[in-house]
Amino acid sequence: MKEYQQLVDALNAGWVTSPNLQSLMGWSSAHSVRGAMSQLRRKNLAIERQRLEGVTSYRIAPEYDATKDIEGSFSDAYAAIRERKEAGGPGWEPK
Repeated sequence: MKEYQQLVDALNAGWVTSPNLQSLMGWSSAHSVRGAMSQLRRKNLAIERQRLEGVTSYRIAPEYDATKDIEGSFSDAYAAIRERKEAGGPGWEPK
């Protein structure tokens, strides 16, 4: 259980490379890392994987916040309208 929590804590902190996970957890192979990721997925944790320059990294995916996403979309749209109006362009007109 302690090992599981240590793994989850490391992945919650951000991207962790496979070699670093092996070192942190005392595992002998990348096979151990892949097996652990499979176990975490079975516990309904969303694990993201990326491969950069031949090195695989993992992290627990951040939770999706739909409200924040929608608010951000509206903020971006209003900012674009303000920029356009400041440049002498038209504002927003409903159709």
